[in-house]
Amino acid sequence: MKEIKLDYRKILEIVLIAIVCYWGLNNYKLIFNSFNNILSVIMPFLIGFIIAFVLNVLMIRVEKLLMRFFNGKIFNYCKRIISISLSILILIGILALVINLIIPEISNAIKLIVDSLPEVFEDIQTWSKNNGDISPRLESLLSNIDLNSVTTEFSNIVKIGFTGVLGSTVDILSMVVGGIFNLIVGFVFGFYILVSKETLKRQTHKLIRAYLPENVSTKLVEIAALSRTIFTNFIIGQTIEAIILGGLCAIGMQILGFPYAPMVGTLVGITAFVPIVGAFIGGGIGAFMIMTVDPMQAVFFIIYLIVLQQLEGDLIYPRVVGSSVGLPSIWVLFAVTVGGGLWGIAGMLFSVPVLSVVYALVKAHINNVSKN
Repeated sequence: MKEIKLDYRKILEIVLIAIVCYWGLNNYKLIFNSFNNILSVIMPFLIGFIIAFVLNVLMIRVEKLLMRFFNGKIFNYCKRIISISLSILILIGILALVINLIIPEISNAIKLIVDSLPEVFEDIQTWSKNNGDISPRLESLLSNIDLNSVTTEFSNIVKIGFTGVLGSTVDILSMVVGGIFNLIVGFVFGFYILVSKETLKRQTHKLIRAYLPENVSTKLVEIAALSRTIFTNFIIGQTIEAIILGGLCAIGMQILGFPYAPMVGTLVGITAFVPIVGAFIGGGIGAFMIMTVDPMQAVFFIIYLIVLQQLEGDLIYPRVVGSSVGLPSIWVLFAVTVGGGLWGIAGMLFSVPVLSVVYALVKAHINNVSKN
């Protein structure tokens, strides 16, 4: 009869893991609050890292373009500063153009709707009086409603709720100030990352190799390189896809005679950065804008956008974005749904490349296991 040897070290590890899991389940609120506190502290640096990563995609291409026309010791010394500055100016210019196209038109549409509400309400009342035999109850209800009294009642509701809004003004102000502070610190941090990115990369590699086993450090470097490639491809692919979709939308609207073609096309292109559902969000706002001019044209625009989105989803997106991140369509839908449910718009944006990295790692691991 064989003697069974107990591995007390393994048993101790299992017991400790069980104790930690049990404590974590019973104190999940404490863990969640601690995580949120840590996240709020490091948020400026996370924002800075994101800014640096996005700017780096543009900066590399600007730097290569400048190298074709300029050379010499003076340029090599300051080429990084020039490239970063030009990249920032390009993004600011794009943002200013987008704001100039979208905000005034939306503001005019809202003003038009507010100004036309009394007239629309009077038309409904007139129609109900002339067609009272269709629905006597509806005619009685509409004829007894006074628009002035509705407006007065709405004003009273606003006044009653003003005290509660005023009480939260300090919280809103502190949140706005905190957001501006995080953005400024993040921008400065991102700028320093871009200026010395080669030095930081070399120092990080040395640090990892110094304190971690060779196999672990090698794996971490591989994962970091894979993540950088997938995120870069995702940003480039989404940008190209958004430009194509926004351009096709604006050109098609111009040909079909829809109003607000440049503004709606720009809006659809911007919201297309959110995979799958983004273009429909922009299209919904565009349909609302067109409805202020002609409701039937808004219906035709929705049909046109659905057809365009279907063509884009079948032809453009798989070739431009799908192949770049290597994630099947079903997992893109899963990532957008779960990411959006947990973290809103930011979750929709980052869930696809994050899941793409996980998918690539799991796929590589399964292939290695199957070979062995």
